[in-house]
Amino acid sequence: DGGRLLEFSGQPSGTFCYMIAVGPDGRVREIRQAFSEENLRRVVPGLTQDETRRLLGGPEEKLRFTLKPDEEVWSWRIEDTTEKTVHFNAYFGADGRLLRTDRSTFYKASGPSFTRGVFDSFSRRS
Repeated sequence: DGGRLLEFSGQPSGTFCYMIAVGPDGRVREIRQAFSEENLRRVVPGLTQDETRRLLGGPEEKLRFTLKPDEEVWSWRIEDTTEKTVHFNAYFGADGRLLRTDRSTFYKASGPSFTRGVFDSFSRRS
């Protein structure tokens, strides 16, 4: 329709990506948070890489694994709190079409932090 889609992304470290639809008249038509649950549900098997990028913006990283050379994984950091980091992953086949998606959750260490002084005091008790 002559419009453009602009991407304002916090990747690779941020957890936001705004997709901004601009009409042919130069006016903003829509601003959408790409990582909303509603939008993530639109990422379904069969989409092309271009269609996926138009929904989510550019990924934080793209990976290929030795044991699955015909598969490429795109990953977006969608949540980052003091407790965990969550990535949304999209798996593409050799034809560039989406096979499946999943989420990876990485829990961060919690509990007391030990400094050298704490370890030294433990060793002196023995």
